[in-house]
Amino acid sequence: MNGKEPLSRYGQISNDIEVERQPSNWIDAMVADKRASVFDQVAARMDVGAWFATLTKRMKEIAKDLALGCSTSEVAKKHGVTAGRISQLRRTLESSWDAFQEEAAPALA
Repeated sequence: MNGKEPLSRYGQISNDIEVERQPSNWIDAMVADKRASVFDQVAARMDVGAWFATLTKRMKEIAKDLALGCSTSEVAKKHGVTAGRISQLRRTLESSWDAFQEEAAPALA
């Protein structure tokens, strides 16, 4: 936990900072990385969008909330499940992303 990082949940709480979330462009914000090449940024946007389209409506909402930086307990409360279930769904999302990436890799070759 880094109390000096304003985007970390711990930093926000310890420094009384509130970060405004902008859900309209969350995919762009999530994959924006100034260290990556333009090609890699475009590919990431396309991959995330295509993967996101494969998710159910509920999983999309949970993935979006997690991507926007909501804590496990915040997401759990919002969706009426336990924090443990959100942790399980996070692992499911990670596995789904990995499988999607493996499927997409042969198409690029």
